[in-house]
Amino acid sequence: MKKQWVTVSVATLAMIGAAGVSTISSSSNVVVHADGSSQGQQPGQGQQPGQGQQPGQGQQPGQGQQPGQGQQPGQGQSEQNKNLTENDGNTSLANDSQQGFSDGISGNSKATSIASIAADGNQSSEPATSSYNTAYSDGNNVKSYAEQGASDAYNGNSQASLASDAQSYYDAAYNGVKDAKNSYDASTSNVGTDSNYQSDAFNDSNVNNSSSSDNGTSQAHTDATSFESSMNSKYNNGSYTSVKNGTVSIPNTGDVKTPNDYSANSEYDLTYKYGVNYFLSHQGSVDAQSGKWTGVDSSGKYQDIYINSNPDSSNPYYQSYTGAQDAMNNQWNGSNVIQSIKDVDSSKNIYYQNAYNDIKQQANSGTAFVHNGYQFRNVAENKVSTIKKYISC
Repeated sequence: MKKQWVTVSVATLAMIGAAGVSTISSSSNVVVHADGSSQGQQPGQGQQPGQGQQPGQGQQPGQGQQPGQGQQPGQGQSEQNKNLTENDGNTSLANDSQQGFSDGISGNSKATSIASIAADGNQSSEPATSSYNTAYSDGNNVKSYAEQGASDAYNGNSQASLASDAQSYYDAAYNGVKDAKNSYDASTSNVGTDSNYQSDAFNDSNVNNSSSSDNGTSQAHTDATSFESSMNSKYNNGSYTSVKNGTVSIPNTGDVKTPNDYSANSEYDLTYKYGVNYFLSHQGSVDAQSGKWTGVDSSGKYQDIYINSNPDSSNPYYQSYTGAQDAMNNQWNGSNVIQSIKDVDSSKNIYYQNAYNDIKQQANSGTAFVHNGYQFRNVAENKVSTIKKYISC
């Protein structure tokens, strides 16, 4: 049955069996997430796809400019954007150009064919047009500035001041992330992991202090079993739940209203939507890793209240969440023994693939994503020396 844990050090784990802990490097941390907030471990500890030197490095974010200040979208942009794109950033694009720009800014592979919808509603596929290819290049040209704006907003940094021809794209992505986060916070404030349950569980006075134990792995097994028993007795009842009941409603891209300053389907509008999708996809992976929606409800049953809420499968949040969940599940076989995570299904959505590959990268670097006590015990007692960190999901 799912229990929510908190971050502890290797020294603290001595309380549940010194012998089991001794199999872990003394410099390692044991991290078990149970944070219900929108902040927490960032997806992809280590280098993210597309990371590298960010545009405008060397200048401190926010110097000489307050958040939201700077040139407003559409003000004199035709001349300034000629170095970045072929279009005025605030002019609505045709359908093929919209797809090209969105693919370019999102890092999707360039399409060789695009969908075409006839007047009678029938859809067909046609070779990519020159307009698509031009817009794809435009999106790719502003991608680094949009990434920087989205990253700064997601990490709570002030808006940076960039060269005039890049500022509007940076600002659009920054604002997209900020507005998506506000919408997400408003929609999820009263559901998810119960922090009171987590804190009380860890501070239970019945935890055995076995730091002096020298009876080997059998003592570690005994202590872990005793701890689990005490937690079941205290918390496995209707008065204590690890997740708050309720329907989880995650905003999708279209639910976050684009500012009136941006013309519909313009480059600024599409860059703003890129920022919205950036937040949703990153947050989906964060919430999967923290176990935000998983736990025991008031009836004592384990559940994932997000998946049980019939979520929109087209949402970047859903794609990222399920990608991370599938990768974490694939780290274990049917006997709860750790194994290598297989490669991602390349037919999946890019958000799914990015989240999946991020989990795989973390696992290859020594992280075990633990779902139950059997998995934790198997790793600790079998002396899996490659494991440096545990995360309870």
